[in-house]
Amino acid sequence: MQKREQLLEKFQQESTNFLVLSLCIDLVGMLSYIGFMPTELTDIISAPVLGYAIYMLHGTKTGAIVGFAEELLPFTDVIPTATIIWYLKYVKNKEQTLQQLEQGTKTIEEINV
Repeated sequence: MQKREQLLEKFQQESTNFLVLSLCIDLVGMLSYIGFMPTELTDIISAPVLGYAIYMLHGTKTGAIVGFAEELLPFTDVIPTATIIWYLKYVKNKEQTLQQLEQGTKTIEEINV
């Protein structure tokens, strides 16, 4: 039982860290939308960077592709893609994620949503 409690504690800590990083990724993606930088140029440059950041953080190719496309498409910068992926992994599929961690079959970065 102590192993489960340690796993839950580590899961909560990593969940919080990944939420903060996800929010930062989404904030950077929204900067062009709220007018701090020229939109077209910023989106072309930031799309691959943010897609890669989502992949490195959450380990999902599908999420990275969606983040990349969302950044390039007009009027979609307000969609918090990284935070949605975080929600799916740590809130909606929490038990599935915990089971995979408990079994030792995957690390937190390898678990896809």
